Amino acid sequence: MFGRTKRAIYMHQIDGFGELTTIPVERYIERSLLMGGTVCVTEDTDTCICPWLQENGLAPDELIRVPGRCMFSTLSAGGPLLEDLKQRLQDGARLQFFHPTRLESDFLRAAGLDWKHTMSCEPAIAHRLGNKAYLRRVSDSLQGAGAFPKHIILAEGWNLTDLDYAIRRLEPRGDQVGRWHVLVKPVDLAGGDGICRTSSALFRKFADRFMGREVIVEQEIVNRESLSAQWFMQAGDPVYVGTSLQMHDGFVHQGELLSSGDDVVSADVSRALRALTQPLVQHAVQLGYSGVLAFDAVRDTRSGKLYLLDADARATSATYCYAVAARLGMKAWGMANKIIEPSRWIDTYSRARGILGYGLMFRRQRGTGVIPYMVGALRHDRLRRIGLMAIEQDVSQAGALLEEAESRLTA
Repeated sequence: MFGRTKRAIYMHQIDGFGELTTIPVERYIERSLLMGGTVCVTEDTDTCICPWLQENGLAPDELIRVPGRCMFSTLSAGGPLLEDLKQRLQDGARLQFFHPTRLESDFLRAAGLDWKHTMSCEPAIAHRLGNKAYLRRVSDSLQGAGAFPKHIILAEGWNLTDLDYAIRRLEPRGDQVGRWHVLVKPVDLAGGDGICRTSSALFRKFADRFMGREVIVEQEIVNRESLSAQWFMQAGDPVYVGTSLQMHDGFVHQGELLSSGDDVVSADVSRALRALTQPLVQHAVQLGYSGVLAFDAVRDTRSGKLYLLDADARATSATYCYAVAARLGMKAWGMANKIIEPSRWIDTYSRARGILGYGLMFRRQRGTGVIPYMVGALRHDRLRRIGLMAIEQDVSQAGALLEEAESRLTA
């Protein structure tokens, strides 16, 4: 299980990730510093927070800095680092990637390694599960229609007449007006990327942009809670990790609330979401999927019905929260996790830490506080961000702690 194994080697460098990302993509690798085990980073990864992580029992067991801007290219060229890595894998260690792409696949091939040496899978499998249209078709075949909001899939080659017809079929009428909107979403972009409401003034521009690409026309549940169900699977053994409540700004995922109990998501809802995703998880196992598989879902707060939206065949922000909780070994915990944009003058980790102070910063001795992460993004002007992971005995306290930390850093 991630966050617990000493034999894991985390290589979470990302090459391109989504259109709605709120942080420079090269900084996502800094989250892997929270995973434990052995962590590989690039020469420009900001590790200034590691001494503080070490003081509080959260530093990696081992940190390997790979020369160059792309660790996969550097290692593919051979040398002592690669030979050491191969020896570790022969001794039973396993690689975990953020998500499997051709970059990771090319690295394995060039290094003479195989996917059996990883806690990931071939990119084609992950890409298939991440495709929104594929997921809906498979779900319909496994458990009938209804697991996803009502939708129409437009195959490649559609025109505006096809799109208008699909929209009219899904538009609410009569007393249903206001219960949902109609969305159009590309099938192959992460999360909320590329989604547009048909009522938006920018919709025609959006339609022209994605003209002819496979898209989904779907009802958007207006009164909703956004949830995520996370699984981890290796060697055909799926383990349910947990259910979290997501925080959004529009379609942009900002963070989540999660806990060891049922004070974030009720036990009944969590069980129902687990059951809803189970058939797709079994299908993923049959495909040979390995790694983190997270499902985004919504709960209609009027009817209580759950709907799936998509699957993330990769590590998610909640993955790192669960890893921290596992490493701390707390029996009862609540977390509030969010990426924020701090005040312009807070441009270094030391300044952020000074503002949070001893009272808010996490301390292992007391088991509570705020863990900053991705602090290297503070140096960016346009996408300057910092991640905040607040940990308390219960989620309401964690939420209050996060609000206080955000208030101080944005004042």
